[in-house]
Amino acid sequence: MIKKDYYKVLQIETSAETEQIHEAYKQLAKDYQQTQSNLSDFIFKMKELNEAYLVLSNSEDREEYDETSDENDILPEIDKEEDTEDEDLEQEIPIEIDENSVKQFRLKIESFSAY
Repeated sequence: MIKKDYYKVLQIETSAETEQIHEAYKQLAKDYQQTQSNLSDFIFKMKELNEAYLVLSNSEDREEYDETSDENDILPEIDKEEDTEDEDLEQEIPIEIDENSVKQFRLKIESFSAY
């Protein structure tokens, strides 16, 4: 099974302590909230960030992730700027999300950042 590299998602070393994982998550969530102009990109990034944080912040899940991962199982990171061949395949996928849901999601991020 091919997995995402959660350490790259959180931009941390594999030897990162729990506090470093927490700080990286908070900083990236804050950065994504401030810089994402496209709602679908923002939601995708936050889902990916949350998934990585949930696994790596739990010692049992992290140990299992580390034990079952090797370099051949990790998805390579794709640089969108270099990948120009598939530009016409990239399309905006309409996502129906009401503004109230977005506001609630951002409030949750802000309240989490307060910790």
